[in-house]
Amino acid sequence: MAIPRTDDGLRAFAANLLSLCDTNKTVWNITPEAITNVQTLNTAYYTALQVSESPNRRKADTVAKNEAKDALTDGLRVFIGKYLDYNDSITDPIRESLGLPIKDKTLTPVARPSASPVFYIKIQAARILEIHFKPEGEKGSARPKGYSGAVIRYGVLESQPASENDLLLSILATRSPHVFEFASEERDKKAYFAIAWQNQKGEMGPFSEIQTENVP
Repeated sequence: MAIPRTDDGLRAFAANLLSLCDTNKTVWNITPEAITNVQTLNTAYYTALQVSESPNRRKADTVAKNEAKDALTDGLRVFIGKYLDYNDSITDPIRESLGLPIKDKTLTPVARPSASPVFYIKIQAARILEIHFKPEGEKGSARPKGYSGAVIRYGVLESQPASENDLLLSILATRSPHVFEFASEERDKKAYFAIAWQNQKGEMGPFSEIQTENVP
């Protein structure tokens, strides 16, 4: 799914896709509520983007924009997967008009991931940590073809966890870096992370070694 990563690209992509889907929602059997949900995310992103581009912007404004961008991208991915990817009314020319890639008619089996991602933790700002991850041996951060993303297990704990099973919180990160924002009362405590690839069939690979960083 080729959702643009740049702000200009994402803004144009979302506006075009939502406009066409709203116009054709009856023909394409898309519920108005589904479109409204993504439009709400798009409005929040556009508002945050404008603030982040202001000459008086603060670091927190950029963080807010990136969070709104991630939320919109995730919302678009779910929307496209549910209403467009397997919709018989969405022909290849329509996919092109929506800015979506033409689907490969030949299905390629995707094996269960056999290796864990390489990752590191970066302090971004107060209470905010970034998890940067990529395939082992690769320079870029793009996830492997056929993978839905990386499952990150994490937690703020008093002592070193024995394994990733002791990390009770988890999230599927679809792009790198993934930003975590912690509560004020968690500052100066240790946050622990472990990460594994997940393919589009929901099969997970092995988890990485646990890494830790103090919440700034």
